[in-house]
Amino acid sequence: LLTLIHFMWRLLIHWKMPSSENEEDSCGPLQGFPDFTAVQLRNMQLQRNKDSSASKRTLPSTETSASESQVFHRTESPAVRRKVTLTESNISGTNVNIWSTITRRGFMWNQKDSWNDEDTETDVTFAGKCGTTKAFLKGCYHESKYNLTALSSHPRIIVYALFGFALLTTTSLLVLEVFRNQNLESWKHETEWEALESIQLLASELSKTLIPLRSLQQAVIHSNYFKDLPHKIGNYGDPGSATAILGPTSTSVKDHRNVTGICNTPELRQNLRYIIEGIEDNFDRDEVILNYRLAPYGVFCLADPLTNTKGFTTGVMNSTSSIGFDVQYSPKSMWKTMIDHIYQDGNEVDMFGPIFNFVEHGTEVFCGHLAVNMEQYNLKLRDGKSIQSWGFVMHFIDWAKAKEQSGIYEYFKERNKLFHITRTDKIYDPDIDEYVENVVTIAKSHEISMIDQVLHYRNNGETHFRPLNGVNRVMVTENTPNGQWTSHVYSNFDLLENVTTIRCAIVFASLILSALFAAMLLERQLHKNLLYRIMPREAIDKLNRNKTVVERYNLVTIFFSDIIGFTSLAGEMMPIQIMRMLNELYSEFDKIAEKHSVYKVETIGDAYMVVAGAPYRMPAPEAAQRVALFALEVTEFVKHFQTSEGDRIFIRAGIASGPVVAGVVGKSMPRYCFFGDTVNLASRMESTSHKMRIQCSDFTARLLLDAPNYTFNTEERTNRGVRGVNVKGKGLLKTYWILNVTGLRSHQN
Repeated sequence: LLTLIHFMWRLLIHWKMPSSENEEDSCGPLQGFPDFTAVQLRNMQLQRNKDSSASKRTLPSTETSASESQVFHRTESPAVRRKVTLTESNISGTNVNIWSTITRRGFMWNQKDSWNDEDTETDVTFAGKCGTTKAFLKGCYHESKYNLTALSSHPRIIVYALFGFALLTTTSLLVLEVFRNQNLESWKHETEWEALESIQLLASELSKTLIPLRSLQQAVIHSNYFKDLPHKIGNYGDPGSATAILGPTSTSVKDHRNVTGICNTPELRQNLRYIIEGIEDNFDRDEVILNYRLAPYGVFCLADPLTNTKGFTTGVMNSTSSIGFDVQYSPKSMWKTMIDHIYQDGNEVDMFGPIFNFVEHGTEVFCGHLAVNMEQYNLKLRDGKSIQSWGFVMHFIDWAKAKEQSGIYEYFKERNKLFHITRTDKIYDPDIDEYVENVVTIAKSHEISMIDQVLHYRNNGETHFRPLNGVNRVMVTENTPNGQWTSHVYSNFDLLENVTTIRCAIVFASLILSALFAAMLLERQLHKNLLYRIMPREAIDKLNRNKTVVERYNLVTIFFSDIIGFTSLAGEMMPIQIMRMLNELYSEFDKIAEKHSVYKVETIGDAYMVVAGAPYRMPAPEAAQRVALFALEVTEFVKHFQTSEGDRIFIRAGIASGPVVAGVVGKSMPRYCFFGDTVNLASRMESTSHKMRIQCSDFTARLLLDAPNYTFNTEERTNRGVRGVNVKGKGLLKTYWILNVTGLRSHQN
């Protein structure tokens, strides 16, 4: 958005339409070329005529000699330099003919190895006669690249824009959120009561089904019908006990007992039927309870009814295969968990389930187990413990029908909400010999197909998805006969749908205003950056207040460097190539200067000048240290530097320290300059230096001895026994070569 707004603004200012529809579609930049006079073009032509080749000139490779006048050599294969082809009519003709030749397709500016003005290419003023759409897309691309680069350099603009966006959005949404939160809190309080009531509805229904099981337990305790069964079956493996055998589905574990003649007598079955009929007549739960079982010493002995078809859409519930099953010796881990629950202290009912798709009949069931503890019995558990218990009684509950009878589905349908009741069990895992948690669904709305981090529900035949969060979900936990249940109640509509449109409009409007604000800040920052590159911030502030900028610095360190033999180099290269070479070299110098926090003063031709200690004041030894480190690094960089043409160059450098005066000279195109004898001395240190060496004044060398962080190796300059060097206007001065820096001082933290 920022890119689009910024680009459209520049487009309104700079856009130029193609001058003619018949002109060829050539989007190559034709503006921004250097202005060559006719005399310069004539010199190019004369130079070309001297060349042995009509179209190319090859620059020969040369070896660097000991002479300092040899300034560069080729390190790669000879490069091909393209020459300007001009006819005599071009040179002698009018200026129109000259510029027509320059801008003609195929001229040197359009060659692959020629120079192009990058700003011309990236500007939206495409003088090349290209289509409007193509130019617009190209402009968008360059504008996006430009804005991203600028923003990455100034992240605070993004912070300010984001802060403005957040402030606008927050302020705009505040009133809306107040009213919405009031409605939401009201909904949550109401839903919490409904969630609690949903648990109570199902828990009450489940409690009703436990009364018949407790009645069966009391019948076993107080009647004499089944008291001999534990003694006849006996504990597993005891002499005279019922023999352990393989069950109908067992292959290796003998998990059944041979109870033939013990449990299948008609008298026992009739007595159990008599008790069950009495229970059903008193509690009217025969439609919900599918089956009762007796398990003396944990062995299923009797079941009523033995086969049952009620409550199933297809098939029957056949309990015949379960007769003789010894639950303690089942390989299934769930029976170990149930045995622990059944015989735990307190004689509580163990509820297992719900079991979905019970056998092949597609219904949900709960299994209730209740221990029958009596003192005259001694049941040996598999883990070696003995308890005084007859065994346990069990029944199967049609949980799907029990839920329908509770009315829970109608309850939530009337309130236009969804529910999901769960229980978290700890199940024994024999593979790791530990108990693991398992979340079991007790009941849920028919519309819910899946519950994870996203709620899936059906409405009017369509599946909808909604993330679960505190806005559309309420959770309540309550203890029940089946353990601790958690009820999750959801709104099956989005509680925010009434304000979503308004929120989106507010956010979009805030985004537009923030983008405009960011575009304004970006333009302002770019202008400030340009000014700060020209001169220090303090100087700009004074100029803005129409004050004279002049300041004295007692002790600074100044660095000068230039390229050896630059004059001869300039005579052998085209001006464009020279400019490219200097730009490549001094761009890297600028990076090194920024790294060492020295201030770049200016570049004049091939000369490069930096200073430390001004305009930002610092101790003199630290300033000398920074400049020396900068000088060493740029010298090392030049050793490995090659231009894009494959040329090598060499520099010499000089450093001096002392007082200076700095100020801004002129009103039109002002410059921040340094004045004083120290500037002249630094220039003399450079001009009298040697190739790829750094010469410093005696005072600078003494300052480096006190450098706060590094140890510098210097060497006094001598020439045939003469110490120092003759400096114009000063005579023989004692100077030093800066050789290298060895490392941090010992007192450095």
